[in-house]
Amino acid sequence: MKKNILRALFALLLFIPLTQLVRADDKLPSVESFFQNDELGAVAISPSGHHVVVAQRLPDSRYVVAVIDTADPKKINVLGAMPTGWVVGYLGWVNEHRIYYHIVDFDRGAKLIASELDGSRQENVVVGGNSDQASGLWSAMHDGSDNVITVTYTYDRKTLVNTHLRRTNTDRSNEVNMDSVLQPKHVTSWRLDVHDFPRIAGTNFQLQCAWWYLPEKSDSWVELVKNGCYEDTGFTPFFLESDHNLYVTQNLNGYKALYTYDLKSMKLANEPLINIKGFDLSGTIQFDYGAKKVLGLHYLSDAESTLWFDADMKAAQQKIDQLLPATNNTIDCGADCLNSPAMLVASQSDRQPSQYYIFSKSTGTITALGGSKPEIKPAQMGRRDFDHYAARDGMEIPVYVTIPPGKHDAPMPTVVLVHGGPWMRGSSWEWEAEAQFLASRGYVVIQPEFRGSTGFGSALFKAGFKQWGLTMQDDLADAANWAIKKGWTDPKRIAIMGGSYGGYATLMGLIKNPELFRCGVAMAAETDLIARFNSPESDASDAILDFDLKTLVGDPDTDKVMFKQNSPLEHADKITQPLLIEHGGLDRRIPISHASDLVSAVRKHNDHVEWIVYNDEGHGLAHEENRIDLWKHIETFLDKNLKNVE
Repeated sequence: MKKNILRALFALLLFIPLTQLVRADDKLPSVESFFQNDELGAVAISPSGHHVVVAQRLPDSRYVVAVIDTADPKKINVLGAMPTGWVVGYLGWVNEHRIYYHIVDFDRGAKLIASELDGSRQENVVVGGNSDQASGLWSAMHDGSDNVITVTYTYDRKTLVNTHLRRTNTDRSNEVNMDSVLQPKHVTSWRLDVHDFPRIAGTNFQLQCAWWYLPEKSDSWVELVKNGCYEDTGFTPFFLESDHNLYVTQNLNGYKALYTYDLKSMKLANEPLINIKGFDLSGTIQFDYGAKKVLGLHYLSDAESTLWFDADMKAAQQKIDQLLPATNNTIDCGADCLNSPAMLVASQSDRQPSQYYIFSKSTGTITALGGSKPEIKPAQMGRRDFDHYAARDGMEIPVYVTIPPGKHDAPMPTVVLVHGGPWMRGSSWEWEAEAQFLASRGYVVIQPEFRGSTGFGSALFKAGFKQWGLTMQDDLADAANWAIKKGWTDPKRIAIMGGSYGGYATLMGLIKNPELFRCGVAMAAETDLIARFNSPESDASDAILDFDLKTLVGDPDTDKVMFKQNSPLEHADKITQPLLIEHGGLDRRIPISHASDLVSAVRKHNDHVEWIVYNDEGHGLAHEENRIDLWKHIETFLDKNLKNVE
């Protein structure tokens, strides 16, 4: 009886037109509509394309996992509701009749559950660990069995020293180690062949990175390439198509391009297969495990896109784009793609969060499954563009700009939103909750891919080495001044905001450029660079402290003067602007002492400091209610200190 009620409720949510799920008036979308957990949280198509499994959020905030027939999407089987507080992190297919789904309660742990489509044979696949060892799912298999591939990570004093792959039966009947021969030491990454066997191993030891290859019918690993982990030389394995054909990324004129590599002759192709001007190649191969054929490449430039090598897939993409002309449409068609009767389509734009559809090959029609944020109205979202600006030393800095909706005749209040990491890519063109929330409230949002960011070539990345508080910081001020010159930004109403490294940069922005930044919001911010290396509470491993951070940030001994000059805590007396600072009480990446020490120092001379602590959070906000609460505080803070000031 209970399952029947859930099935009816799920079907009602699934097939109500999206226009009926949004507000009936034109009021601003609520904070909750941006920052609550996704309504359609995860979606995956079965290997043969006959079913789709989804995680759907119910009105009471619980999630259900349900299986939908792609031939008749009204045929739905609900496996049951998750306990209150449990969120579905990801899900997928063991085989055509068995699924897996990973559920998380951020206070109680996680489970990886496997189940038949009717909900029978449910098992909790082994996932978890301790300080010395952790296990998890590595990937599904493609042989039709009940097996998946799990991974075990082994640590020594927080440092990852090796990983091992195992073939694990999802009914927990057996587990087989996949090491057919003695694997290399210090393996941190794997590439599997199309038969789901590990043949490429990546190792990392003291900033020396190497890739190894195990030929078929061989009992010894062969070293393919070795170089410094932060050097441009060598290549990185991308996808192993066969025993002789390996796709790799290799530096070409300062950017990673996609090449083929012949494993028999050990030679790289003379010309790249794909080279995207201005971007490092990143993405995933769409492979048909039935035809044993590479069909295309999903990749990221300024936005997400797909390059199809297969004519049928190219034709299907054209049909789908005609049906959904205003969005980027990404196709997934399962392991037996070319024979699949249906395709799963993820559709999004700068103004529209992800929507999911089933595309029928036979009829050429699409059926809507729902979306991640159904209360968001595209008309209320801002236009988002990709551009570049010249930093003061001439370096070209990529940047994303989100302009509030509507017509604007005068410069507007602006937020420079700084990504964390910092050694990561910050943004893409597609809808983004933080930027669009701020734009919906009337703020121009500037998101620089400042030096040190990845994905935009080695020169930009390496220019950030040992530049915390220096040229990395200058890039943010230069972004604000560029926006002023563009006519978008009111020079008297600019805020700086970010989390983790972005929180650090927020504080340094208030210190170095008080004439530019009127206020700041710093989340999970690092405030003392020397403490980053010697805090006993930190989760940083010895390897990260001794090698990675010394290369990227600096050496706390030889660079002590630079560290003191560029630690916000050392200059707390210079922070006189309004400041909102947030931190998690359980944060081990940047322990809460970083924030509490700074707040104490700033409050000695600045009465405009708001201090928020979420005692059940780590580095970032995992709990939905805390995210919503924080962004309500941010909205009020910016209204008071940025929007409504002269």
